[in-house]
Amino acid sequence: MVDVSVVVGASLEDDAEAFVAAWRRAERGEPVAERVLAFASWEGLSSVLTGERYRLLRHVHGHPEPSVSALARVLGRQYRRMHADVTALERAGLLDRSKGTVRATADRIRAESNYEGSRGRLSPCGVWGGAPACFLHASVTNDGDC
Repeated sequence: MVDVSVVVGASLEDDAEAFVAAWRRAERGEPVAERVLAFASWEGLSSVLTGERYRLLRHVHGHPEPSVSALARVLGRQYRRMHADVTALERAGLLDRSKGTVRATADRIRAESNYEGSRGRLSPCGVWGGAPACFLHASVTNDGDC
């Protein structure tokens, strides 16, 4: 697994610089496996990474569960709310359910907050988003997949 970087409030220029740096490393044949969650605001981050979702991530990192219902039972939560949390974290790229278990996709999450930033964000895959509480997930790899 790779680390996930969470960036809050970086500018479009910061995003473009990070993309170009990763691209250049890939062109030189250096391994590039960066995963970034970029949020336009602190509110956007806190709407995706809530306290309960962080607790869920910590649990499945050490103890993958066979299903959302098993996860809800173990953590003492309602299935409906657990399903919503798992879906949100899966969309963010922090959980995976594709191999018959609910499991974490990263060993570590690093956070960076910038006080000056733009409302819209550019991900390394060139996707633009600017909706309130919007997040973008991007992976940059040598094989060109995003």
